[in-house]
Amino acid sequence: MARKAATRSSATAADPLSPFVQTAIEYAKAAVADRKRRDFCELVRLTAKRFLSDLKRAKRKDCPFYFSEWHADDVCDFIEKMPHVQGSWDSATLTLEPAQVFILVNVFGFRRKVDDRRRFTRAYIEVARKNAKSTLTAGVALYCLTCENELGPEIIIGATTGAQADKVFKPAKLMVERTGALREAFNLKAWARSITCGDNGGTVQPINSKSSTQDGWNPFVGILDELHAHKDRGLFDVIRSAFGARKQPLMWMITTAGYDVRGVCYEQRTLVEKILRGTVQADHYFGIVFTIDQGDDPFDERVWGKANPLLGAAVDMDEMRGYAVEAKNSPASLGEFLTKRLNVWLNAASAWLSVDQWKKATIEGLDWSDFHGLECTIGADLADKDDITAVVLVGQHEDGKIIFKPVFFIPSEALRRETQSDTGQSTYGEWSGHNGGPPLDDDELVGLPSLFELDDDGKPDWDKPLSELPPVWRTPILTTPGDFVDHNMVEMFIRWAVKTQSVRKIVFDQFAAAQAMASRLNEDLGTPDDPLATILHKSAANVTNPAKELEARVRAKDPSKHIGHDGNPVLTWMVSNAVVTRHVNGTIIPKKESPESPNKIDGVDGMINGMAPLVAVEPDASSVVEYTGM
Repeated sequence: MARKAATRSSATAADPLSPFVQTAIEYAKAAVADRKRRDFCELVRLTAKRFLSDLKRAKRKDCPFYFSEWHADDVCDFIEKMPHVQGSWDSATLTLEPAQVFILVNVFGFRRKVDDRRRFTRAYIEVARKNAKSTLTAGVALYCLTCENELGPEIIIGATTGAQADKVFKPAKLMVERTGALREAFNLKAWARSITCGDNGGTVQPINSKSSTQDGWNPFVGILDELHAHKDRGLFDVIRSAFGARKQPLMWMITTAGYDVRGVCYEQRTLVEKILRGTVQADHYFGIVFTIDQGDDPFDERVWGKANPLLGAAVDMDEMRGYAVEAKNSPASLGEFLTKRLNVWLNAASAWLSVDQWKKATIEGLDWSDFHGLECTIGADLADKDDITAVVLVGQHEDGKIIFKPVFFIPSEALRRETQSDTGQSTYGEWSGHNGGPPLDDDELVGLPSLFELDDDGKPDWDKPLSELPPVWRTPILTTPGDFVDHNMVEMFIRWAVKTQSVRKIVFDQFAAAQAMASRLNEDLGTPDDPLATILHKSAANVTNPAKELEARVRAKDPSKHIGHDGNPVLTWMVSNAVVTRHVNGTIIPKKESPESPNKIDGVDGMINGMAPLVAVEPDASSVVEYTGM
């Protein structure tokens, strides 16, 4: 069973594909072709589209990765040589189902051009119970232990309890014990609580979620089983932070759905969906979610296969029918049926605005000059310490169409921290122009250049704005030095916009710094009778009208007729993050999915603030719109 190390494939388009790669491609094509989603859910279809698109992309010279048929085939061939260790089967060894082949071909087939190592270092697999997640993962653990040319690979299997970790470790241990050729080829030994590889000094070992006792690891592969059950992110963070010394680590996460939408599992699921929908770019992250679609009848057995790709193989149809009967007649069983058998998250908030609709309104090349001559407002959501600050210029055409162009600010220290996370924030570095990571040297961040001509004392002359923004001001998100956003830079941009556009109103959130900035702007640019800057408290009564106006325009059959924006990826990400609370009196209030969520919506709040002066707002008695004068 020894493996010969492979180099880049020299296969041509005329060469026949291996059966495993062909199976993966056929699976992906079938999913994409299933437009009515009879057999494949929307998220699986998006993963399939990504795979087929990446195969084409991998052939381009400027693509950072390529596709290796050898590596894709090798992992599948290896796992199909492993024996069955549970249940009764017709064959002595495993036979991979198409969905399993598709996952393996994705994760192991794409390689980085710079060093021929795996492209994907994260894999999130969410599927209903009994779909052989543990068996597949055991095979992956043994393959990574023996066949990835890593010196001393540590394979860690982590779960909330030792018993849960054993659900992956014990099948791997039994595979070793029952396969003499495997033991002989790689000098493997199966111990009570570990598996060792004499050829390379590697180990496989289960651990539990007492994360405070798990420091000191140097994992090559970190397996997290049933991630939804992790009550905190301790073990996740411990394993992720320990990957530093490895060139191609792999965090392999398997889970079913759950109830805790504030935990690390749902955070990762949300990230996967954003990657699949194109709102976050993350070439290192593979994710697939098997579930039923919104609107599907959970008791219609025709949709069960969407959440159970091994239905009829590892998952018994008669058993599913029994669970369905119990769920129909017992409210206590319904939640279990939905989460564990159909992989539906309960208590999950749905996105407020459709990202697909939002993207249809993109105006390529929308520039600040396109706002000249329009009636404009500015909506701003200032950061309270080290968060993102959003400033959105809003312009309205004579036909009523509204266009948006945002500017975002983030402090450099927040950039350093957040670019190391696996949330949507991991792309802050790319968005800010720092090559996908935080700046290495403080000298890179000496502050943004002035937008006004300087007087003899080197101070901005507020009456002499630059005609155009300097190039450094045109990145999707701007970085200011230090621990906090430089509000002087924010105010400078607002003053520049007022001087170069026809801005009739600036609307801030209720943050204290906004009060002070509004006062300065009103003193210099407004009048007591007609203040330029106002404060809008975020309450349902105050934001309902502009929020509903935005909602209606995004939902329109052709949103591009009603709104437009420059396609800023930060704003698109924030649009995908916003959820909404709807009250019985018809009012609504957009918000984050939870107060602790790292997924920001500052740009959405900025748009709503900027639209407020364009629509009628009737403030409630307890939270009035305050006008800040001199």
